[in-house]
Amino acid sequence: MNYDLEAGLQEVVSQIEEFEKRKNKRNRARSERRSKKRALEAEEQGIQTKRWKHRKFMVETQAFTSTDAQAEDLKAAEGGWVGSQKKTGSRSENNVQQLLERGFKLAKWDGKTPHAILDKSERVAAVLAGMPSGSFQQEVVEVAALAFLAGKQE
Repeated sequence: MNYDLEAGLQEVVSQIEEFEKRKNKRNRARSERRSKKRALEAEEQGIQTKRWKHRKFMVETQAFTSTDAQAEDLKAAEGGWVGSQKKTGSRSENNVQQLLERGFKLAKWDGKTPHAILDKSERVAAVLAGMPSGSFQQEVVEVAALAFLAGKQE
């Protein structure tokens, strides 16, 4: 009887790994079912249970500007706002004073801090995203500048 100890150990290890995979799959499925059940129960009670998967990308902001506009009155297509098209040749530019006379508001913004624009119902209608802090922003700007220079030289 020639029994290869290493091969036997390898077989036992692979069986254990297979068992762990099945067990983890069962546990994951059970956990998902439990989460869905809890979410349905909470929803029936009027509790919002959505988790923010991208929370690390979210930025808290205290800066906002309120408007008299209603977000549901804005024209939308696939989640983006669509302005009314003007006839060709009827292009006009407005200065700040003309826009203020038409009811626009001038909001002070430093270009860095996130700033929300709220509608009449205090829903976010638009966002001035701002600029990330840290060295990451500087690196992106430098790479973009080099790409523009390389494109200009070609």
